[in-house]
Amino acid sequence: MSHKSNEHTKMHYYVLHFRAIQLSFFLAICLLAFLINQLNGPLPTCFMHLTTKLNVW
Repeated sequence: MSHKSNEHTKMHYYVLHFRAIQLSFFLAICLLAFLINQLNGPLPTCFMHLTTKLNVW
């Protein structure tokens, strides 16, 4: 029985790890979009494209 709960804990850890990677990736894209925005002036179409891509997740 303890073995089964251990497997569950491991699975839970992997899910959390995946969530963390997904979140950091999302933040990196947002930061990149912000930096591009600062450098090149307003790029609303590019940003909209990024957000629509992210919403597909």
